Amino acid sequence: KKVLKVLGVVIIVLIILSSCYAFFYFQMGKGINKDVIKEYGESICLSDLINDEKLMASTDIDLSALKEVGNYQVKLKLNIFTYSILVKIVDTTAPLIEVQDLEIYIDEELPTVEDFIVNVEDLSEYSMEPIVVEKKLGSQAVNIIVTDKYGNQANMDATLNIIEDKDPPVFEGLSSLIIEVGETVDLYAGVTAEDKRFGTVSFTVDDSKVNYQVPGTYTIYYEASDSLGNTAKEKRTITIIPKEVTYEISNFPTFSQYPNYPNGCEIASATMLLNYFNIDIGIKEYVDFYLPKEEVYEKDGLRYGP
Repeated sequence: KKVLKVLGVVIIVLIILSSCYAFFYFQMGKGINKDVIKEYGESICLSDLINDEKLMASTDIDLSALKEVGNYQVKLKLNIFTYSILVKIVDTTAPLIEVQDLEIYIDEELPTVEDFIVNVEDLSEYSMEPIVVEKKLGSQAVNIIVTDKYGNQANMDATLNIIEDKDPPVFEGLSSLIIEVGETVDLYAGVTAEDKRFGTVSFTVDDSKVNYQVPGTYTIYYEASDSLGNTAKEKRTITIIPKEVTYEISNFPTFSQYPNYPNGCEIASATMLLNYFNIDIGIKEYVDFYLPKEEVYEKDGLRYGP
């Protein structure tokens, strides 16, 4: 009878202790978050698991190590009690994308989705869906779609404008030319033909209408084409002038008009020219015998004479 009595007391004590344990376990468990959901990239700390900051708790694993998307069972210890908490790391954030509008020429290759995308920000791997664009003149909307590893999708529209290149090259340096008869000139020097897409292009020069031996004003024709066949034709004026000729005479005889003929510069010049051609004559002889003269006279207060 004593054994049964003792056994009954023990059972009652165990029931009381179990009830107390369950009570406190339940009461303390009220301050615990049994299911914790965190967005991918967010840090996890102890305060995410418990609501009451006064509770002293610890975990069986380092919470800062939980970084990848997935489900994790974490053991949380509060005093003598241990709780199992499910921590879920999820990715529900769509990629952040930045796109740009594009303008191309009809003769260029069509752009790919990568050409429209300036930047993509996402913590997980992502992919870009191929785009469908038409090769036709004008503007068309292009839908850019980026999807990350967990199915989060970002959509953004861009514009593709397709234009036609009809602009010919532009000539520089076609200023007018002036040269002397028989002179040669480089018609390519200082001249350039520039295309806004293809840069410097070659050009041809047609000067078949120019007679470099005959003075006059002529036209030179320049022509340049880009790789698409856009052609520029320009004209340039060239003026041919007579050639200046300078002669040097050696051993030319000289005579002075001074002191006897201070106003006789023409007589002195004529005398020197005659002597150059071997006609032996002096200034005095020229004046005395060959220079036409007449008497000096006055009329109305004025003096006339040679």
